[in-house]
Amino acid sequence: MAATTKTCADAATAALSVSADNELYNNGEEIEVTGYVTSIQTAFNAQYSNVSFWMDDTKGGSNVIEAYRAACASAADAPSIGDKVKVTGKLTKYGTTPEFAAGCTFVIEERDTYVPQNLGYKTIAEFLQIKSVKDTCILRGAIANIVMDKDDATLYNKYGNFDLVDATGSLYIYGLLTPEGEAQQFREMGLNEGDSITIKAIYTEYQGNPQAKNAILVEGGSVVPVEEADVVFTSADFNGLGHMWTTEEAYGAEVTVVKDGVTFTCNSAGGNQYGVRCYQGSNVSITSTEQQIGKIVFEFATANNKYYNGGLDEEIVVNGMEWSAEGLASQARMEKVKIYFGEFTPVVVEIDTITVAQAVEIGMALEAGASTADEYVVRGFACTTYDPKEGYNDQTWYMHDTDPTAYSEFQAYQCTPDRLVVQGDLMLVKGKIMKYVKNEKVTIEISRGTATHVYAEGIENVVLTEKAQKVVVDGVIYIIRDNKLFNLQGAQVR
Repeated sequence: MAATTKTCADAATAALSVSADNELYNNGEEIEVTGYVTSIQTAFNAQYSNVSFWMDDTKGGSNVIEAYRAACASAADAPSIGDKVKVTGKLTKYGTTPEFAAGCTFVIEERDTYVPQNLGYKTIAEFLQIKSVKDTCILRGAIANIVMDKDDATLYNKYGNFDLVDATGSLYIYGLLTPEGEAQQFREMGLNEGDSITIKAIYTEYQGNPQAKNAILVEGGSVVPVEEADVVFTSADFNGLGHMWTTEEAYGAEVTVVKDGVTFTCNSAGGNQYGVRCYQGSNVSITSTEQQIGKIVFEFATANNKYYNGGLDEEIVVNGMEWSAEGLASQARMEKVKIYFGEFTPVVVEIDTITVAQAVEIGMALEAGASTADEYVVRGFACTTYDPKEGYNDQTWYMHDTDPTAYSEFQAYQCTPDRLVVQGDLMLVKGKIMKYVKNEKVTIEISRGTATHVYAEGIENVVLTEKAQKVVVDGVIYIIRDNKLFNLQGAQVR
């Protein structure tokens, strides 16, 4: 039997007509509704393969009816705000919320291609009139009516729920995030009733009432960072865009963010509360339509004892309207991207070249899981090597100062070499030194750095037999065969 077709408004009315929570409308009759996604209530849940979202009959409308825990195969199949969807399922209510019962299904009929904009400073009245569910507005006002903690009436609610008031009206703020996008930190922000603040907000609704959910603190309180950059992309700008890795078919998606005339794009990425994750092999570009980009500064993340910089430098001088990097050598996790306008002179940073023994000494002084603030270049022989995974550019190997057959505590972990590394190669590995501890075993390493082979002039003309390798140490050519090092200084090589 074909499902009965209804509008979002009619479906909401029908759902609210049942007498008890979770009671099914008309004995569980199948209802089909086509509408536009107005907000995401719960993002894709990989454990249960579902997603919850609100709909309306008009694009950019209000939250009229919720598709509760709709079946969804992967993050790539999840809807976004503005998408046109067809939902099929059974109607019910929960409290005053009209909804499709859990287990409903949906089909995305049309993906929304609108790129979110930063609309700049607006009054609360203007914000309520615009009603953009995608565009960001900057709001200024005073804090009023802070919601207290339900378990301790002497403490503020940790999420930061309150009214923002200006001369034109009032807006309910449902959750205030730190400038870095962290939630549940309101008590640590140093904010009180009557304080003036500036926030970034996107229009949302709850049961027909306007609000700003998870607004971002820009100014006010005691935790606002001082940013000298002209444009700063933070985790809040990337959160929910693209998708994080779940399956081979859902390995990143295009992420585009436009902010103050600057566009950040990555063709294979996913954003969350920690920033944007650009996957290995992806292309990244930053362009400006307003002013020349002088330089770009990245703040990369360290996670699980790995430094995810994608092979990029932390600071890049551009002096142009655009910059791009194609085919990232490894994954880059960007917590912040800072854009500085103008003209900059490249700063030559002297990086110390050290021995493997020195690198181990530096690493041992670190706390477990910590890394050095500065980068180093470590020089040594590859003594144990692992073949790179098929389709990947990075490789892992251990290094020793003098003996390619020796055990070593120093590792070049998933670094990107100029070509394949084999045992006996003399290498220069650049990156931050880290201390990795697992099951009480300590490994000192450079994680996801870059590496080059060391060769002297003329060594490429040395012809080797099978299973032999050639290296140069302090200008002296050596041949390594069967784990033995042969000195060729002064010899005639045939």
